[in-house]
Amino acid sequence: MKHHLEQSLVLNTVSEFKNLYSWSVSEVGESSARPLENQIPWGWSLYFTLFDIQLVSSISRDQYSTPAGEALAVTETTFIRAKLRPGHPSDGSRPTDYSMFGTARKIEEISLSIYPKITAEHDDLHAFGIVSYTHDADFRDETLPDYLGFKLHIREEAFAQIASRIDQKALSGGTFRVDEVEGFYSDWSPSISTDHIKVLTSNKKNQPVETPEGCEIVPPRLGKVGAFDLTLWSHLVHPARTVASASDEDEDAQARGETSPPTSLLISPKVPSSVKSLQFPAWIIVALLLVVALK
Repeated sequence: MKHHLEQSLVLNTVSEFKNLYSWSVSEVGESSARPLENQIPWGWSLYFTLFDIQLVSSISRDQYSTPAGEALAVTETTFIRAKLRPGHPSDGSRPTDYSMFGTARKIEEISLSIYPKITAEHDDLHAFGIVSYTHDADFRDETLPDYLGFKLHIREEAFAQIASRIDQKALSGGTFRVDEVEGFYSDWSPSISTDHIKVLTSNKKNQPVETPEGCEIVPPRLGKVGAFDLTLWSHLVHPARTVASASDEDEDAQARGETSPPTSLLISPKVPSSVKSLQFPAWIIVALLLVVALK
């Protein structure tokens, strides 16, 4: 198995700005892309937009996960999976780019998986990632891309509610905010936003960081997430009833043998002035007839 890293990673304990940060991680080595230096843990908010939200169910009986001598058990799993796009839908600025430490490749595969929380021991949310690698799959090489994922456990009641909305096609999209994600790095900046994030996975063997001799600093890797917010919404569209659609409905009603009042009874007609001039109050006519009779 070969992981595709373009640069090596080095932990620096020498800092120009000791009052801002005392250590950082840098990329070193020859590469067509410019290595990034002095990357420090990033703790501010980062936003993603959810799309392609799916409810996934699987039923399996796996002999490899069953202890020897025990009957094979059927495992049923239901979870929610959504793809993530960096950035907030209402933010017009350039979204943040994500790449694995040691590469210049933009991470294209980012997702969120949601599971029901069965026991209190489960972490609410944790992050994980995989650096692109090539392996031998049935006598042929197969390359998997860089991947960043979040796994969220929520109460069974909340999970059932979201799953029901997906099943009824009543869920249109959502946003996902994370804060203080261990394993996320960027340049030091007085701003609370960044246009790039470097990712350090939990696999020390496949993504090693060289540290100075005697250094006790352990750079944080993907895993814990400090805070998060998941917001989901539904779009309900009620198009206006146009004149054309009204005419179509009238034709359909006539085809079904249904009768409806003429349009003229529904709309107040305009009486021409020539017709109005012919109109004469009835009581005046009666009065004139009485005068003639008395004579």
